[in-house]
Amino acid sequence: MKLASKKDKDGKSSRYAIKMYKRTKLRTLKSFRQDDQGRTVLKDGVDDLDKEIAIMKRLDHPNVIDMIEIIDDPNQEKIYMVTSYIENGAIMNWDQ
Repeated sequence: MKLASKKDKDGKSSRYAIKMYKRTKLRTLKSFRQDDQGRTVLKDGVDDLDKEIAIMKRLDHPNVIDMIEIIDDPNQEKIYMVTSYIENGAIMNWDQ
């Protein structure tokens, strides 16, 4: 996660959080899921990220961060998710 800022024409600064994903790492994350017809299919981390992006695009709630932009160039290794920045960090830690 990286922090970025942007100044507008009036000199006011806005802050954004940028989450970076590596395609090669996402492709190594495999899981089995049921599709719409009940068949078991193999999914990878790229599929999970695509689903997360689709959900984030539809969300509009004051308690959920806003997704500003996705930077996804198929010719590049990294995918960037730009979201609004929230002070004091995450409220949960999933690594424990």
